Amino acid sequence: HVKKGLLQFHSARPALHGLEMHLSTIYKIVREFKPTTVVLDPITNLVSVGLINEVNSMLLRLIDFLQGEGITVMLTALVKVMDERMDEGVSSLVDTWINLKDIESNGERNRVLYIMKARGMKHSNQVREFIISNRGLNLVEVYLGPSGILRGSEREEQKLQKLKGQELKDQQERKEMARRRQE
Repeated sequence: HVKKGLLQFHSARPALHGLEMHLSTIYKIVREFKPTTVVLDPITNLVSVGLINEVNSMLLRLIDFLQGEGITVMLTALVKVMDERMDEGVSSLVDTWINLKDIESNGERNRVLYIMKARGMKHSNQVREFIISNRGLNLVEVYLGPSGILRGSEREEQKLQKLKGQELKDQQERKEMARRRQE
């Protein structure tokens, strides 16, 4: 896509310029390239250049500009760095907010996804585990246990128990059918 001129990557260290210069540069690139989608990754790095209210102001202006141009905007944020005040400022402008999170339990780390907000459309309120593989991102089937949603090895153990239970049930049904044939 890059060779065909359909995709461009632009990167700049946050400390290279002030917020206004970053904003101006993005405006210039967007006007020249005329993309249908813009991804900013991660917006939380901008906090190293300005105060949160300044970053919020810059992001609000940028999102407003991009939406006015009919451009889909995707923002990523490092959740541990994300501040509630930043959430509040950006949240009012976005239509969909998807939260990705690492959850540590039982000595392993699993990735989960959930929809924080999806303006004007129905959406699930479930926290779903996802796995990144060579084939892309895969949402994992939800397995509920006594203490809630099972993830990672707990989920695999539940699957195994369910499979063993089905095998036992099938074995009992075969025995019952054989017994009936003998009668």
